[in-house]
Amino acid sequence: MLGGFAPRMGIPVANLHPVPDWLGAHAAALAEPLACVCHCLLDPAVAAPGERALVVGPGPMGILAAQVTRALGATVTVIGQRRRCDALPRVRPARWPLGGPADRVS
Repeated sequence: MLGGFAPRMGIPVANLHPVPDWLGAHAAALAEPLACVCHCLLDPAVAAPGERALVVGPGPMGILAAQVTRALGATVTVIGQRRRCDALPRVRPARWPLGGPADRVS
């Protein structure tokens, strides 16, 4: 759709999805990127418990890919530019500590 960066645009109602009150705007904004990552990694599943996975690029899609791959049970290594890797501790959930045995940031 043209005008994606415009302050306002007309969109058919059929293309809109309601955001539940309990879901914050930041999380809702990640719904489509997460759906893309899940479609790529889960249909069919590309990782299994005990396998190792490498995610190149710790940007938003890379972080989502790492989290989905880890949820599949794989050991995940994320590599990328140092300035982007420095942001990883801010996006990791508490149960996914930086430098834990199952995860390494290079």
